[in-house]
Amino acid sequence: MDAFTAYYNHGHRHSGTGLHTTPASVHFGTAEQVRDQRTVALTVGHTAERAETAGTSDGWRVSAR
Repeated sequence: MDAFTAYYNHGHRHSGTGLHTTPASVHFGTAEQVRDQRTVALTVGHTAERAETAGTSDGWRVSAR
């Protein structure tokens, strides 16, 4: 039971928390920080993707063969 409890609280991404945080992060008050870090990571990734596909008519990368 201890292994399940540890997983559920610290490893499981709970649908009630938006699948971004664990029940433990909500309990300990770090859920907002986790969401902020996720937002930054997604923004950086999306910005890099837009830069890679800039100039293509449909947004897809053209392979250089």
